[in-house]
Amino acid sequence: DSVVSLAKQMGYVPTSTVAAQALISFTAAVAGGAETATIPAWTKFSVVSDRTKFIFQPVADVSVSTSGGTATFTNVVIKEGTSLKNIWTYNADGKDQKFIIPNKGIDTSTLKVTVKLNKSASETDTYRLYTELEKLDSTSKVYFLQEIEDGLYEIYFGDGVYGVKPLSENVVIAEYLVTSGAGGNYAGRDILQRFILEDGLTDSGSGTPTISGQITTSSYATGGASAESIESIKHNAPRNYSAQERLVT
Repeated sequence: DSVVSLAKQMGYVPTSTVAAQALISFTAAVAGGAETATIPAWTKFSVVSDRTKFIFQPVADVSVSTSGGTATFTNVVIKEGTSLKNIWTYNADGKDQKFIIPNKGIDTSTLKVTVKLNKSASETDTYRLYTELEKLDSTSKVYFLQEIEDGLYEIYFGDGVYGVKPLSENVVIAEYLVTSGAGGNYAGRDILQRFILEDGLTDSGSGTPTISGQITTSSYATGGASAESIESIKHNAPRNYSAQERLVT
C-alpha cells in the first residue's frame, strides 16, 4: 500500500487487471422488417472452459444492418467478466466526497462514467478518462482515476476550471467489468467450447432477434492478465514521473 501511495503522489496509475478478449460471429433472424439489430452493451455470453463457466460481455452496443430478415454479426469483441454498476449522488456542500469503486479485479479500460442532472433525469453525459497533457478547460467532461489502498480505484472530477465540476444532486454512474484476468485466457479455444447467448438481442422494430445456428469463435480468448505487480510499480512510477518532468520543462 505504501508503494501505491507513493505512485499516486507521482501521478502514476498502475495497470489494472486486464480482461481476456474473444471474437465471436453469428447470424440472427429478425422479424417485422427491422432495419438494424443490436447486441446491447453488457449482454452476457457464457462458455465453459476447463470445467469452469466464464461470462463474456461486449462493453458497448454493437449494431448491424439487416438483410432479408437476417442480421450478421462478425468478429464481435467480448471481454471476460461480470458487469457491475455503482451509483452516487454528488454532494457539493463542502464535504470531501469520494467515489470509490468498491470491487477488486476491475478492468479499468472497460470503465464507463456518466453523469445525469438528478435522480429523475433520463439523459446522461458521458465523461472520458483524462489523458496526460490533455488541455482542459471548464467545459471538459473528464474524470480522473487513481489507485488507492487494497487494490481499489477512485474516480474524481475537475474543479470547474480544469474539467467540469459536478453540481449538487448530480448522479454519478460507473459501469465496468470485474474480471478474472488471465483465468479467462483460452476460453473458446476448441469446438467443444462454444459461446452461448445468455441474454436477449434487440432490433429497431422492438423485436427480439433469435440466433440462427451456433455462435462461432473467430478468435479464442487471449490477453487476460493480472494487475500490475508491486515490483513493476516500483520500477515504472519513477520513470513515468521523470518523463512527465522532462515534458513540462
